[in-house]
Amino acid sequence: MRIPGDLSRPVPSAACHKSSHHAPAGLLQPLPVPRRPWSHVSLDFVTGLPPSHGHTAILTVVDRFSKMAHFVPLPKLPSVKETAELMLTHVFRLHRTSCGRCFRPGSPVHLYLLE
Repeated sequence: MRIPGDLSRPVPSAACHKSSHHAPAGLLQPLPVPRRPWSHVSLDFVTGLPPSHGHTAILTVVDRFSKMAHFVPLPKLPSVKETAELMLTHVFRLHRTSCGRCFRPGSPVHLYLLE
């Protein structure tokens, strides 16, 4: 199989060294080290999956201290309110962290979720 064009030609230097239109990024700062499990979590959504039992997305919640993870199958991407309710149901209910106390009945966050 022959590839059209001359691949042995050198690439023009202008194509290799384009100037950036962004300010320099600066130094990266490390995240604080958690002192106990489930005090700091990260969450992300895996989307675009083929349907499986009616689910096409996964909420992934990872504890930064222990690296333990929860994977919650979802039929679609949730709203902010639905995400908070999923965190209550699948994470804070099980681990009872201080963050979970923010969601206890009568708290401002809980009242917001009821609206």
